[in-house]
Amino acid sequence: MKEQLIQYLTKVTRSDIKSSNNIYYDCESNKAVMSLRINNTVKDKIILLEQMIRGINEAQIVNKDYVYIIKDPNGIYYCNVSETGGDILLDPAYKVDGQLVYNLDMIKL
Repeated sequence: MKEQLIQYLTKVTRSDIKSSNNIYYDCESNKAVMSLRINNTVKDKIILLEQMIRGINEAQIVNKDYVYIIKDPNGIYYCNVSETGGDILLDPAYKVDGQLVYNLDMIKL
């Protein structure tokens, strides 16, 4: 499923997006590292605090942005977390299944 999403993103963005073996993100282009989440149902657009921090740190190491992408039955959404991370942290985190999460203000592709 993720490979199909990567192929679609490559086509839509006209970027060369490749799968990654990095444990903190799924794929990358020359400008960004990206984490992909595929939901079979429509859920809140959230990110785990730990995942957000690690994604931003990994992106900084390779001098790229960290982008979080969610695909669900309503479409494909993205958030450049590197650009909006400070704003995300202004809102309070809350717990889901014992883990801290933040809501994301995502853009539909």
